[in-house]
Amino acid sequence: MTNGSDMRSWGITVVRVVVGVVFVMHGGQKFFMGFHNVAGFLASLRIPAPQVAAIALTLLEFFGGMALVLGLFTRTVALFLAFDMAVAILLVHLKNGFFGPAGFEFPLTLLADVQRNLALLLAPFAPYLAHELWEVLGEKESLLKAAWPKYDPALVKEEEIEMPVQINSKVRSHIVVPADATQEVVLERALADEKIRSLIAGKQIIKKIFVPGKLVNIVVK
Repeated sequence: MTNGSDMRSWGITVVRVVVGVVFVMHGGQKFFMGFHNVAGFLASLRIPAPQVAAIALTLLEFFGGMALVLGLFTRTVALFLAFDMAVAILLVHLKNGFFGPAGFEFPLTLLADVQRNLALLLAPFAPYLAHELWEVLGEKESLLKAAWPKYDPALVKEEEIEMPVQINSKVRSHIVVPADATQEVVLERALADEKIRSLIAGKQIIKKIFVPGKLVNIVVK
């Protein structure tokens, strides 16, 4: 039977791998968005040298997460990633206060819930490890009596989406807009995009095509 020390070691390994996967996903998302969009977001936060910071942040989260998953340079990588998260909390969440979806109440609550659900999901495959994690989290109820995690579609709903902007049916740029943005808001954001403005300057706009959640197409001549 595995002793307590070994189980704690396994518990740390599980947490390390899970956190690593989260960072890999965040870094991959930034790769998908493109450095210019990440730089635009960082510029809105008044981060110095946003273009350089966007590249550094994306590489740190993706390859730093990979290092955590593989168990390489974990202390050094964790230090940089912790700094990354501290800056994110200070610049993005802290100014919104404790309460509300934009505050830091939700990330803290979500973190606790993720850890609890992780123990529940591990139980059928690694019951001893799951019970150890359950006790570490301070849960009083027996793990065997705890309810199975429920799927909540609200938690996977995207708040922002990236949409391609076409000129005469050719993709020329991308914009990031709220997922529930109206046609007017999306078109306004598309026409305000620096690349789009330079490409349509001096041309006549014939038609503006908006496909909700998919794309914007500006027809010019």
